[in-house]
Amino acid sequence: MSNKNTPRQSNLKSIFNSGEHPVRAQVVPPVPPVEANEPLETAVSEKQGQRSQGAKKPSKAKKEAAKKENSNRERMSIYGSSDELNRFRAAFARTAYEEGYESLSDFIFKAASKEAARLEKKYNNGERFEGVSRIGAGRPVRR
Repeated sequence: MSNKNTPRQSNLKSIFNSGEHPVRAQVVPPVPPVEANEPLETAVSEKQGQRSQGAKKPSKAKKEAAKKENSNRERMSIYGSSDELNRFRAAFARTAYEEGYESLSDFIFKAASKEAARLEKKYNNGERFEGVSRIGAGRPVRR
């Protein structure tokens, strides 16, 4: 018979004191298949060595180009209903590989670029709209 007044012991304190995060998973590379007569240690080390030889590190020039491309990027927040934002996320997640989107930001940016091009064609003879770097906060534009 247990005593209902005895507090339950939690193991969370011991987990947090161990230095490991209780949720963060460790990434473990997949183990390649092993031949029937091959020792496990030899098979794994040889096959992982073959993989690492094929993988190349990005060149210094590519790293510099990526850094330069990202240096002029600016953050912009968008707001919408949960349903619409979930729709955007789902469309990105289901088509990113086939359509070549690198990230959700890339997906949204390309969609906004297409809409901007349509508006420029309709209202500005196909020329880019210029002269606005920031839009102030305030009431939404209404008709």
